[in-house]
Amino acid sequence: EALSTLRLADVEALAATGIGIELRPESWTVDPRRRAPREGAVAIDLGEAGTAARFLPPWLATGRGIFHLDGRGRLRERPHLPLAHALIELGARVE
Repeated sequence: EALSTLRLADVEALAATGIGIELRPESWTVDPRRRAPREGAVAIDLGEAGTAARFLPPWLATGRGIFHLDGRGRLRERPHLPLAHALIELGARVE
């Protein structure tokens, strides 16, 4: 079975960070150790991918870089402040 649109949005968001991803028709593998260095700020369009919006920010906070995350549709209506506050408490800079 091919990757669904939602999961493809997750893959694209991860790929924008420079992370190593191996795609296969039935699955994909993410290797966080293969994070490529990025120059300047990286804009990441999450689309409507709620999964990426919950798991990507904490992972990004473990590394270095400036990331501008945005989404559309219902994703912009969902509550993100609890996650932002938790990341700030752990030392991340979130605006």
